[in-house]
Amino acid sequence: MNNEPERSLTTTPRTTRPWDGPAWNWRGWTGLLELGRRYGWIPAGTEPPLCDEGGPWDGGPWNGTYFSNSGQRVTTEDAHALADALEQALPDMPDEDAVAHKMVIVARWHDGTPRRAAKPGAELSLLERFAAGQQKLREFIAFCRAEEFAIW
Repeated sequence: MNNEPERSLTTTPRTTRPWDGPAWNWRGWTGLLELGRRYGWIPAGTEPPLCDEGGPWDGGPWNGTYFSNSGQRVTTEDAHALADALEQALPDMPDEDAVAHKMVIVARWHDGTPRRAAKPGAELSLLERFAAGQQKLREFIAFCRAEEFAIW
């Protein structure tokens, strides 16, 4: 069992507050980016946070990471490329029913939607991990098509 505290990231359009966009836990975010890579996304690297956004960046050299919640920015072009790749993955995803026997409801999202996790001992492929969250994935694809966004 993994005893690490759960970390999360929120993606937000540049025109809104940091908590207004789609949120992913750490495992979901890293899986999402890996799924994009497997379907052709070539990460361009992020841009540093804007100084007025209050993130922890000190103004020094920026490494282009997607793996912190520092307010770094994903450019419009990179967001569109990620959306294209994730959209390519959708037809290959199994239906939620096809993986239901491997899943258990562990909580509910704020809107009442069940939050599922793999049963102990069950192994899920990357595509299977997103099978139950295809609607959230589709919403994130639409979000990526809108404009650049920041990772918080």
